[in-house]
Amino acid sequence: MLIIFNDNMDIALKINADGIHIGQDDISCLEVRKILGENKIIGGINKNKTESSMKVKKTYFIK
Repeated sequence: MLIIFNDNMDIALKINADGIHIGQDDISCLEVRKILGENKIIGGINKNKTESSMKVKKTYFIK
């Protein structure tokens, strides 16, 4: 079972979650990747294809 924490980087780090789901107004994917490292899952919601292509560092997208 994977643990993906929603929006709270501090708790995700503290519990060693498998990843984090970030919103469009949260910290950037690049910053999250720097903090969590390459092996963690990063996901979020994108409203259109432009946003999806701009945030290619996410592991998954939800439309």
